[in-house]
Amino acid sequence: LELGQDGPFYRAPIDGGRWVVDTKAMDTIAEAGVPVLRFEFLPVSDFLDDKGLLTSNITRPDGFDNEENVHRIASGMLADHRMESIVVRERRGRRDVMGGRHRLLAAGKAGRSQALAIVIGDVPDCIAEQLSLRLNLRHGSQVSADAVLNRICDFIARGLTTKEAAAKDYGFPLSSITDRQRLRAVREHAKTHNVDVRCPDTHLRHIAKLKGGQQLAVLRAFHGRAAVGTVEQVRDLVAEVQSSTDPAAVVDSYVRKLNGRSGRALTHSSRPSKLNKNLRGTITSLRTITTDEFQDHERADFLGMVDEARAGLLKLKARLDDD
Repeated sequence: LELGQDGPFYRAPIDGGRWVVDTKAMDTIAEAGVPVLRFEFLPVSDFLDDKGLLTSNITRPDGFDNEENVHRIASGMLADHRMESIVVRERRGRRDVMGGRHRLLAAGKAGRSQALAIVIGDVPDCIAEQLSLRLNLRHGSQVSADAVLNRICDFIARGLTTKEAAAKDYGFPLSSITDRQRLRAVREHAKTHNVDVRCPDTHLRHIAKLKGGQQLAVLRAFHGRAAVGTVEQVRDLVAEVQSSTDPAAVVDSYVRKLNGRSGRALTHSSRPSKLNKNLRGTITSLRTITTDEFQDHERADFLGMVDEARAGLLKLKARLDDD
């Protein structure tokens, strides 16, 4: 430990780099109840491949690195600024970077051979992932809110935390987490039925108000479309679908107006071959379902979708017969 003009620091024994213990990281680790084994200078080469990329890491929430931030840190290292320590997990003979990914990449670019690490013990992946997210948030203006909210929803879905605990741990309002769960539920609903949803979140928030077959009817009308109307138009469509006894007809009329023509409305896919394939896939899936698998509310929801699908197919058949 040495004392410089800008405060105390640890000097790397090989390359002479100046490092300090990341106190914010220490607080986060303590809050998570994870024990610290030791502080140690570790070889940067243990974590980087011959291209300067990390080989062992718990992934960042947004899945990518901010090159501008890496270059900024590397410049600081070359100017002999003090660098904060990284956080490393030791588990089963390998080391995973929990926090400080950009600092490690910068060390490689700056030609540094060692990095000061806070070494924690063998904690399970489920704890490591949550700790890594919290460490990234402590440092991370580079981490997008969308990426963090998606990761939080993953944790909740896996039973690793609750909405209330996540709001406290990660600093997001409970309403933001609930909103993201609703949006993800709509996208999952679409994915389950092979519907390609490209609507922005502002539109999906209104579609999320619909349930079961009504929601699916709107999603299918928007299948593969980048332009589905304004937010206000989608809001009005949802309100009309909610109050209608024939949601399919309402959606059909909306798509016709959206297309600006009086011809036949677009179906789930504009190509008959793809539509036929989707129908065959749906029929195959239905044949594998037993009635014992349905709860009472699911049974009612499913029967409603069947009635809507039957009505839609009859209308399509009538239009094809007319042609």
